[in-house]
Amino acid sequence: MGEQQPKPPAARRPVTWTWVAAAVVLAIVVTGVVVVWRIATRPDGPQGVVTPAATAPAPEGSCPDAPVEMSGTVTTGPDATWVLIGTMAAPAVEDAGPAMVDEDGYRHCYARTPVGALVAAVNLAAMGSEPSLAGRLASDALVPGALRDRLLASPQPSSSSSGGGQLRGFRIVSYDGSTAVVELGMQTTNGGYGSVMVELVWYDGDWRYGVRGEGATQDLAVTYSWPPSLVGFIIWAGI
Repeated sequence: MGEQQPKPPAARRPVTWTWVAAAVVLAIVVTGVVVVWRIATRPDGPQGVVTPAATAPAPEGSCPDAPVEMSGTVTTGPDATWVLIGTMAAPAVEDAGPAMVDEDGYRHCYARTPVGALVAAVNLAAMGSEPSLAGRLASDALVPGALRDRLLASPQPSSSSSGGGQLRGFRIVSYDGSTAVVELGMQTTNGGYGSVMVELVWYDGDWRYGVRGEGATQDLAVTYSWPPSLVGFIIWAGI
């Protein structure tokens, strides 16, 4: 499918810990549940932009060999096989991932390519709509740091706080093989639109969520907006 004509982006809003109750922090902050929850509630407050997170080289993990591209972008939606994870459809793309799906349903091992980063971003969001995977997301989908430590010490959610939503399109904002900024266009069950801009970091042989800040204020390098439409996104959806 082709790319529609661009439209000036809507204002973006960074995630802050004070928006959510402590009992659902893990579900809201580390997983894709926050995507549709934020879109549906549209909280007011100061706005900002994604700030790239500083990262350090890490050893390669145990994922199978996969293509490597240190530059590039994605201009059309890749051919994919879609499966429902929780309430959201997640793609699998040949040579891009996920190359491994564990017994608990955790999907990982994505190619170090622009398409691999895109597929990782959508799968991480989809797994966030399945509360049973919250612990795995906290332990395996984040670079080590204060946020990861805090989430691992928090109670796991027993249910989703989201009304549900689906991917409708994407944009690759930037990609250099070490970091990737991917914007996902979403539609909620009530018909509203929203977008989530996610910074991914290549760490230990796979794509993980980036973080920003230090210590108790560290949070995900994820920013949300609520455009009136998804004009400018490359249309890609499984449902």
